[in-house]
Amino acid sequence: PNLTNMIYKAIVIDDSAIQRLTTTHLVNNHPNLELIGSFSNASEALTTTILDQAEILLLDTMLSDIDAFEVLDKVAFRPAIIMMHASKNNAEENQIHRITDYLVKPISKKEFESALQRVMAEIEASRKFKDVLGSINKKINHMISKAIKEMSDR
Repeated sequence: PNLTNMIYKAIVIDDSAIQRLTTTHLVNNHPNLELIGSFSNASEALTTTILDQAEILLLDTMLSDIDAFEVLDKVAFRPAIIMMHASKNNAEENQIHRITDYLVKPISKKEFESALQRVMAEIEASRKFKDVLGSINKKINHMISKAIKEMSDR
């Protein structure tokens, strides 16, 4: 899909000020991203309604106030999730929480771009799938309505 024209809303949650600044800089300088929130801790992020608007969540795994996986357990929405940590770990938790991608700190621009390409492709595939399901649902509802009308006309 042509992802160059799409804009995705992103949120950064990282308790490391340097890493948060680095990540928000990468987001702000990416043509397909709009930074809608940057938080130094999960508690602050969880008290805002802006989380529900995010399409991409860049989340530090080792937050000082709450575990990143606990954050994911507390949110009703499910954006694409890019976990950030000093090393790849928690493989089982990553599968349970459907982590889209994983970045090892310090994050390079090249790794960031690669992860975003995968995430954006996944978001677009999900949108297409939802569109197909919606179309099928409309057709089924039309067929049911038609069948009901035909039965009531008898």
